[in-house]
Amino acid sequence: MAEMNKSRDSLKVVSLKASIIDDDYIAWMQTMKDRVRTARYRAQVAANQEMLLLYWDLGHDIIERQQRQGWGAKVIQRISDDLSREFPDAHGFSIRNLKYMRAFAVAWPDRNLIVQAPLAQISWFCHIALLEQLKDRESRLAYAALCAEQLWQRPQLVAEIKRGAISNFGQASNNFDATMQIADADLAIKAIRDRYNLEFLGVTKKDKENKVRRTLVERYSR
Repeated sequence: MAEMNKSRDSLKVVSLKASIIDDDYIAWMQTMKDRVRTARYRAQVAANQEMLLLYWDLGHDIIERQQRQGWGAKVIQRISDDLSREFPDAHGFSIRNLKYMRAFAVAWPDRNLIVQAPLAQISWFCHIALLEQLKDRESRLAYAALCAEQLWQRPQLVAEIKRGAISNFGQASNNFDATMQIADADLAIKAIRDRYNLEFLGVTKKDKENKVRRTLVERYSR
């Protein structure tokens, strides 16, 4: 009988230890999941920011050379041909997109503003929508802040601009970095990611989702 009681006590101890380990593992795993989501979001923002800065630089240089060196409008065709030939998997260097880059540099003459929230936190397609739909810088900045906070993609951004969302939301608080919940990180990645961003990283449509994530983490999470 004593041996049976001892065996039962041992089983209880083992069971208790297993329960503690399981609880500890669950808590630890949740922490790791949150860290992965946060790292993926930060990597995506970093990639998007680098692409936007490149596009601003291209647009700014085109403007400067057209003004100072007398480059004609046809130079955009040559730039497009040369860059597309060098980077055949990228569609971001089309004539149309280069013209958007030029307009982008005109709209935001201060390059340093591009690396700040909310401009760095919205996709290139959303930036194009701001250029097409709005004329003044203040409105563009206000809608960019709303776009980042509400995780809008381009179609919704356009719809909100047309219905005058700013008057309903008021001025956006522009604190997306501070208030975004970890659970929203995956949604934020989807909102900021677009075709040009993936092509900028050298990731094509044929690549699997895990390669997309691996490429982002390897390049921007070091």
